[in-house]
Parts: sequence; structure tokens; C-alpha cells
Amino acid sequence: MMSAPTSQLEALTQHIAQIITHLVEQQTVDSDNASNKTAAGFELLLISNTDHTKSVAKALETGFKDKLDLAITTHSPQDFVQINFNKRYDLGCFIEGSLIDNQPLQPLTPLDTDTLKLIATRLRDLFAEQSLLFLAVSGHCGGPDKSDGVTDKFSLNDLGYTLLPITESADCNSHCWQFNLYDYKRQPDWLNARFWANPENFDKYRW
Repeated sequence: MMSAPTSQLEALTQHIAQIITHLVEQQTVDSDNASNKTAAGFELLLISNTDHTKSVAKALETGFKDKLDLAITTHSPQDFVQINFNKRYDLGCFIEGSLIDNQPLQPLTPLDTDTLKLIATRLRDLFAEQSLLFLAVSGHCGGPDKSDGVTDKFSLNDLGYTLLPITESADCNSHCWQFNLYDYKRQPDWLNARFWANPENFDKYRW
């Protein structure tokens, strides 16, 4: 069991570790149920505009040493929005730099907003099976008065992201937004074999 986080950096790292553990367990279940089992590691993409990203990567590598073949790739936001698609990662994370640099949070400029939206959509659509966005708690990332948005220009909810609870320390002041390719849209009750989606009922009933 992990100890209680004592800093913002530890809180974020522990949260990422918990998500990795959950995804690996799910991969194990899927592999056990598959006819062609193959051993595979876990590939993580970290994006942040801070040098402390290396500290997060090192902490994760240390925590999973001898437990998981964990490969970590890091990019700055500026690099990530420019690179061509090259591979799909098991998990992609964006960490707002002010969260771990302890710098005062500045209002997002239109360019920042566009970059954040581009990061969120590129992770969702191209680079990751599951995406996490760690954003400072403020008007631009959600909060008591604006829990479903980033700015007036776009909403993370509209992009398919959902707000996740995060283990917090006294210093932790962040929200974690998640997009999971396989459960972002819940199947409606009517879309099942008991109703019109059952091919055995075709031409039997008229509504």
C-alpha cells in the first residue's frame, strides 16, 4: 500500500501509478481470456512544460522496478503538438507545469487554450488508449463554479473527458481529467439483445 502523499509531485505520481496498476491488471485479465497470449510491457507518454517531468518518470520507474516492464517517453507540449503520429501508448498524461513547479498560476492565453485542446484531442484520438490531464484547480480547469469546463471556448466534458477523484495532500491543488477509449460512452439500455438491436426480432415486431 502506498503511503499518503506529502507533496503535489508525490500525489500526481501516486495517482498515475494507481492508473497504471489498474490498466495492467485489466490487460492481464484480457490476456487470460484471449486465445493468443503475448507478454507485453507498458508504454507511458508524459507531457509537461517542466523539467520535473523527469522526476515523475524516475519515481514511476523506481516504483515499478522488477514488477513491470515500464517504458516512458517524455515530450514538452510544444514538441508534442508538432510531432507526427508514430505509436499508440497504453497511457498518455499531460501535467500542467505550475502543479509541480510551485509557480503562481497564470490565466491561460488563447494560445495556451488552443494548445491544451490540441493536446487533449491528440492524446484521445491518436496517441493513447487512455488519457489523463492534470490541471490546476482554477476557472480554466474546473472547480466549484466551473467543474465541467476549461474555458468558455471549449469543455473537456465535450471532448469526452470525465473528472476523476485524486488522492490529495494538503498541498495538492489539481484536477485529473480522464478519457478511456473503451468506456467513454456508456451503452444505453435500449441498445441490447432484448430490444430492437436483437437480430432475432427483425421483422417480428412493428413499433
